Amino acid sequence: MIGIAFYQLMPWAWNAMVLVTVVNALLGLMSYSFLSVIIDAVILYYLFTKVVKGAFKVTVGPTF
Repeated sequence: MIGIAFYQLMPWAWNAMVLVTVVNALLGLMSYSFLSVIIDAVILYYLFTKVVKGAFKVTVGPTF
């Protein structure tokens, strides 16, 4: 369901994806999976770019 909403560029899906990515990064830190943390950091950076936030019409948080 989140994937479909993400595909349809619904703003709440952007928030859900940020939350899921942060939780996954924290779990990666707890299990010493640094590759997972690096991948999650790249995903978070991408989610906070101006183009992606503009597409989802999100105005919260920093923009890179």
